Formats: sequence, structure tokens, C-alpha cells
Amino acid sequence: MELNSTTGDEANWFKTSSGFAVNVKSPEYASKATMRYISEYFQEFENAIMATDSDGNYTGYNADKGLYYYDYCDMDSLVEQYMINCISSNRDAFWHSLYFYMDTDGKLYAGPLWDMELTLGVGWNNSISAQQDWAAHNDNNGNWGEVLIQIPSFQAALKKAYKETFRDVIDALLGNSEAQVKTRLLSIEERAELGQASVAMDSVLWPEQLKDGSPCALYQRQSYVEYYLFGRVARFRMWPKDTEYKAIVQARIDWLEEHKEFLDAYFAITDEDEACDHE
Repeated sequence: MELNSTTGDEANWFKTSSGFAVNVKSPEYASKATMRYISEYFQEFENAIMATDSDGNYTGYNADKGLYYYDYCDMDSLVEQYMINCISSNRDAFWHSLYFYMDTDGKLYAGPLWDMELTLGVGWNNSISAQQDWAAHNDNNGNWGEVLIQIPSFQAALKKAYKETFRDVIDALLGNSEAQVKTRLLSIEERAELGQASVAMDSVLWPEQLKDGSPCALYQRQSYVEYYLFGRVARFRMWPKDTEYKAIVQARIDWLEEHKEFLDAYFAITDEDEACDHE
């Protein structure tokens, strides 16, 4: 299943009471009984996410069914999806291209990751600030993220995951050798070096050095040929023509360093926490 903004674009899809469209990707042509089962289960899950108490606080509890949101969806996978989208500031976070899967009579699992090209500060028309949680506060007129993080149990799980796992992930991406050993991850700089030849080849087809967006965006279903006929002109902000690849990579690193400072405060990582970690 794929959360797909407000309109489905597959053979089978349904809309939740909050207005989100959900594509059923597989089975591609589901039976009526299957669609009923999936849509009702998914709606119960959303009802749990959106539930509030008498004071308007989000509880994560579907009182009609006596079940919490984590009874419908695997908590670890949901937390991981949130953290990765939050850290990367994915432009489509928690309202579009958000995938789930489930076995018959089983729980939902959040994943796999998808649609991650607009990340690390790269937005649609403009850059995304490093000083925010885009998963909770984007410009798409509502998303699940802004509700989930207000559920106390989910917020606590995010803080735990950030401190125990994802802060090391960020440090590894920024080139901290200890974190790299711990996570077995390459740094952004190392990844950029491995991908440099591919980027050069990519630039043959897409010669503009875009800061935000993609060459085909705003031209619905536009092919490269159509893009070429438009004079290979995209409608987005560009890097200056002489900007080197390394400078663009460094800009992503600088953005993530600033974002890490924000996230440390956002998820309440204090000097006391640091001291405990070292002990």
C-alpha cells in the first residue's frame, strides 16, 4: 500500500476519512473482499492515530476497537520511517509515497523507503530549512507525521531511537570514524566520491545544476525528449554555472550538520545525556 496524497493513481485505491488516498499496489487487481478488508483495517489504524481525549490531546487509541495504533502497525518500522524522513527532511514525508505492507491477517509494517530524491534540504521550489522537523511540519496542508509526534508513546519512542541509533547514523554520514565503525556506514563525502562518475554521466542528459526540484517537474509525465524540446530549461532554482560538484556535496554536509544541532535540541539530547553516553 502507498499513501498517495489525496488522489489514487493505481487500479485499486481508497480514500481515508482524513482525505488521504491509499494505492493498493499489490495485488494489482484486488478482489472486492480484499479491498474491503484492507481499507477497513487501514481506516481503523488511521482512527487510532487521529484519536484525541476530551482535552484534545492525541492518544493513539481507537476506543471503538480497544486498540492502539501500534496494535495495527509495527512500532519499530513506523519509528524508523519517521526518523529517516525527519533526518533527511524528505519533501514527501508522511503524505505521499509512504509505503506499507502486510501479510494476510497480519500487522502493517511501514516500508520500504521510496521517493527520496528531494532530501537534505532539497525542496520542490525552494530549499528546506535545517531548523525544522519537516516530517511533522511540511507545507502539504497536513500529514500523519504532525499527529504521530504528538502521541506521547510515539514521541518517547522517537527520542529513544534518535539517542540510541540515529544520532550515530548522522555522525557516520558526517564522517565521524567511531560512528562509522559502529554503524558500518560510509560518509556523505565517501558516497559522493563513489557516485561522482555517475553524476557526470547524469549531467549529460540533465545538464542544469538544480538546487531544488527535478528537470521534469511541473511538466506532467514529461519525457526527456519533451524536456529537450522545451530547450532543456527547468523552472527551478539553479546553482551558479561554475559551481563544482564538491561544493554541492559540501553544501549537503553543512546542511546536515546544522540539522543535527536542531535535532539534538528537538529530541532533547542534553550535555547530561552526552556525559552518560561516554560513561
